[in-house]
Amino acid sequence: MRHIFASIILIAGDVLVFYGAIFIALSIRSWQLPSFEFALRNSAAFSFVLPIWILIYFYMGLYKFRNIRDLSTLIGDSIISFFIILGISAMVFYLFPEYLLTPKTHLLLAATFTCTGWILLRRTWLYTIYSQELSQRVTFIGENSIILSIIDDLKQIQHSGFQHVPRKEIDKYLRLEMDIDQEQSQEAAAYRLKTLVDLLVVDSAQIEGDSDFAGKLIDLAHYADIPIWTDLDFYEELYEKIPPELASRPVWLLSNVFRRRRDLYRAYIKRVMDILIGSAAFVAGLPFLLLVAATIRFFDGRMVLYPQVRIGFHGSPFTFWKFRTMIPNSDTNGYLWGQGKSDSRVTKVGKILRRFRLDELPQLWNVVKGDMSLVGPRPTWVGEKQAFKLKHYNLRHLVKPGMSGWAQVSHRATDNLEDTIDKLHYDLYYVKHLSFGLDIAILLKTIRRVLQPEQVYHAMIRTDVKTSSRKKKAA
Repeated sequence: MRHIFASIILIAGDVLVFYGAIFIALSIRSWQLPSFEFALRNSAAFSFVLPIWILIYFYMGLYKFRNIRDLSTLIGDSIISFFIILGISAMVFYLFPEYLLTPKTHLLLAATFTCTGWILLRRTWLYTIYSQELSQRVTFIGENSIILSIIDDLKQIQHSGFQHVPRKEIDKYLRLEMDIDQEQSQEAAAYRLKTLVDLLVVDSAQIEGDSDFAGKLIDLAHYADIPIWTDLDFYEELYEKIPPELASRPVWLLSNVFRRRRDLYRAYIKRVMDILIGSAAFVAGLPFLLLVAATIRFFDGRMVLYPQVRIGFHGSPFTFWKFRTMIPNSDTNGYLWGQGKSDSRVTKVGKILRRFRLDELPQLWNVVKGDMSLVGPRPTWVGEKQAFKLKHYNLRHLVKPGMSGWAQVSHRATDNLEDTIDKLHYDLYYVKHLSFGLDIAILLKTIRRVLQPEQVYHAMIRTDVKTSSRKKKAA
């Protein structure tokens, strides 16, 4: 509840900054204070696009306090959001000139001042208003490897939105051993407990193996009105990926994947979006594609496109297309990890194409054909035999592969077995949570992924988590 309240306050602050930015933009544009009528007319017109601006910030993760604590991430995402806001707002204003204004310079100035103000607001918010007092207080019941890892990580994370309350501080109020007949004492203990903690996280294995313990927890939830999550649910909320223990349970697969596979978005809308956006992008970008092809032909030789057999939906193989970035016959020895920047097989033109992901553009044709989607787990090359040996790796084939995916915007490029395992857990998160909102968020984050160098992106993502320890547990 505190989290929701904090988010509402931040949105309210964004609205105030928005209208303040419009007033400043109007004043600077005319170098004098605008008249009340002029300011009101412009404010009313800009109000039409305000929900769009807030929605873009939401999908970019700029209302998640764990995502905005790092200054470089905040600035980078805000700059990308600025250009998206500018483009969409210009379209809205110029498509409906009879109803709205055509602000031109006003739009540029208002967007600049708004995005700058929203950055400053978030920095101020983190270090003044949004303190530990507004964090969600959480206590863990159990001491398995996942819980101990989460507790250890929360000690390192600033502004995670969660404050760890050690169990010893509330143990006397848990009263799990109390006889349920002592109703008055139960209510008194529950009331005191509610003032100390907002969320209880319990060992899922203990719940499943001890029905008496589970029953007492249910009673506690009734009396104290405190949410109770399993350690697996909390892990998923904190790290935004599926814990390895969960993937090994058939009941999870039946409950979270198969029953969702035929919803309207997955079954129809997603495919329509792929056709419309993929076709438009392919046609609009055709001159650029031909230019890239001519550059490769001129500098690196005859072979321009590189076909490769990859695994798609339900494990079906398909021909995957990309611009050639390596010398011919580079895949003779199979998939090689640990090459990084020193890979001598990459051509000079290929290095540039890879840096800005331009080598992936021919996959728009795969999207239009239906082999791939714009968003989904990256299709695995049949030569990457190390990956196919991983347990539950085939679960990522329950959805179509994509040009970009949740693992790609949440993790660095695969360079070893641990990276592949960690990316699998992000892919399983996508399989479970696939939705229009998540797809839009991934597409927006993909823009940032393309514009930022690999080493910079890797340094800034998930800096709040000690990934090395979790990778060992996942493996």
